Amino acid sequence: MNLSYRTKLGIAIFTPIAFFLAQSFMTIKGILETRAILSEMSVNVSMLADGSKFVRELQIERGTSGLALSGGVGKEAVTVQRTKTDSAMKSFQDSLAHAIIKGNPQSKLDQILANLRDARGQFDASSAPPGVVAAYTATVRGTLSLCGLAADSRTTKGLGKRMTSLMIVEEARESAGLMRATLSRSLADPAGVNTDSRLLLARTVYSVDANLNSPAITLSSDSSSQLDKVRKGDLWKRLNQIAATVVTATGEAGVTGAECFALSTQ
Repeated sequence: MNLSYRTKLGIAIFTPIAFFLAQSFMTIKGILETRAILSEMSVNVSMLADGSKFVRELQIERGTSGLALSGGVGKEAVTVQRTKTDSAMKSFQDSLAHAIIKGNPQSKLDQILANLRDARGQFDASSAPPGVVAAYTATVRGTLSLCGLAADSRTTKGLGKRMTSLMIVEEARESAGLMRATLSRSLADPAGVNTDSRLLLARTVYSVDANLNSPAITLSSDSSSQLDKVRKGDLWKRLNQIAATVVTATGEAGVTGAECFALSTQ
């Protein structure tokens, strides 16, 4: 097909322009999409951070409640801690309201709050410490599951792995928190440590290391350095010695339940 000079000239002029416009459109589209993802990540990371603080206070309330029912501390310590937990819970609820995650987060939150009411109700009724600790654990597990939705949401390249890493570290902290609750109440219990408590304690000690040694963890060099420093420190070694003594029933731990709780929290 023979094309006129004008047609050829038009093609020569407008083809690069069309190509440039198409490229520009794709670039702008990519920038806008990245901006939208970053906007979502911003509110989701805030939710994840506030969820982490809420989990921490829940874990302390769990341990304090078990310790109080075992006679290790007074029940007024639980009242003080509940105030801190409720404050962290309010911040988490506010962040969750702005989060952009899949599923039905409000339904999950309702279940978390129901579990917390149940745990507190059991404590107020002076139920057996293991049952109270288990009820609090259901609350913690539900919160971690809800926070995990943020890690499963849209992220930019590389940051998704970091958010997943944070959740693995949260799992390690939950194992450590459960170890604290089990170890401290067991040491405070006049009846001593039973077989169930020893088995649970052994599992939690193993889970802490298993999570922190996970190949899926991607942390910054500073974070890795801080974590290594803690795990190689005297406090970490002391806690593992106390746990090993209780699990194997090979001697006296040398600390009270309250002292062990304070060491574990540090």
